[in-house]
Amino acid sequence: MTLRQWGANHARHHARVDQEEDPYNATRGFWHSHCGWLFTKRAHRIERYAPGLREDTVVMWQHRWYVPLLLSGLALPFLVGYAYNGWSGGVGCFMLAGVGRIFLVLNSTFCINSVCHLWGSQPYSQSNSSRDSWWVSLITLGEGYHNYHHTFPRDYRNGLQWYNFDPSKWLIYVLSKLGLAEGLVRCNSGVSSFRRLFLTT
Repeated sequence: MTLRQWGANHARHHARVDQEEDPYNATRGFWHSHCGWLFTKRAHRIERYAPGLREDTVVMWQHRWYVPLLLSGLALPFLVGYAYNGWSGGVGCFMLAGVGRIFLVLNSTFCINSVCHLWGSQPYSQSNSSRDSWWVSLITLGEGYHNYHHTFPRDYRNGLQWYNFDPSKWLIYVLSKLGLAEGLVRCNSGVSSFRRLFLTT
């Protein structure tokens, strides 16, 4: 799935979470929200959501070159393995660094749509099925704090607390200190609301 398709589906997921138009609709069960949604026509209707992605040159470049980029991620491991150890090395690297890598990356990412909408805690909001899962955060490099992400989608952080495993939060923060990122959104009002809720329960 290209960046453009993923971005539009992500926008639709937030706009219609747990409803019929939600591409990952967790109310339809684990397998649908994990990967079954990919095989529906609904997953590929993207024009209505996030139309601004068409104006982004990087997104459109990746969209146009998606198949060659995908194939290069399979061919390069094979070529490196072949150069090192012939056919045996080529096939081994193809399976491990090519197919195996894609399988693990996709399934860990899909856990955000499935696991983080079915199991975990809801410390920030119970208005939809999104949940925080610290162990999903470990396998997705910080994306497991999904209840916070749905409650405060504009915040650059997924894990609110400094100790929450969220490498992208830490990287973006460091880049902002170096002057390489700006306009970081922090939903402090939401945090204080959470503290009031936590203190009253």
